[in-house]
Amino acid sequence: MTGRPWTAAILLALVVSGCQNMPRAVLSQYYRALGKARLNAGEYHAAAADFTQAIRWGDCNGDLYYERGLANFARDSAQVAIEDFNTALRCTPALEVFAQARGQIYTMRGLTLLEVGGSAKALIDADSAVALDSTLVLARLVRGRARVATGAPELAITDFDFCSSVTPFGARRSIIWRWPIDNRVRARSRSPCCGG
Repeated sequence: MTGRPWTAAILLALVVSGCQNMPRAVLSQYYRALGKARLNAGEYHAAAADFTQAIRWGDCNGDLYYERGLANFARDSAQVAIEDFNTALRCTPALEVFAQARGQIYTMRGLTLLEVGGSAKALIDADSAVALDSTLVLARLVRGRARVATGAPELAITDFDFCSSVTPFGARRSIIWRWPIDNRVRARSRSPCCGG
């Protein structure tokens, strides 16, 4: 066996035994790593619980709240995910070096808002994300969908065109990358300038 499984087993044993001498940061990192592994494995409830433990043992870390928000979004707990994304934004400094991270948080909060019917707020978040990092494709997809939902399909077309232009050709056949193409068709059908 390699050292990594033993390290995790030792940390888990110390956590279970209630070792009070374990540095809080180490416990937070352990639970974060466990949460990420469970999130990637599709175990969303367990991942959310692990991120909660990581938050308990760590400081106000925007990444932890963002990751727990992803787990809550994936397990269809939209309101809890929105609260996590709100906290992630409060914990992530509004500095240039954190622009991409903040853009990702705004994107996921916008996507979550869009899923629960908050199209106008989703559009604000997507605009904020694109302003922070114009290369975030998911932010453009969210903004495009929000624009269609708020009655601006002609503006949505530019977002969907951008997404299609940066998507690798091979990926255009996958389900996820059909989203901008399918939504562009819907936007064109609703746009007064394009036949709606």
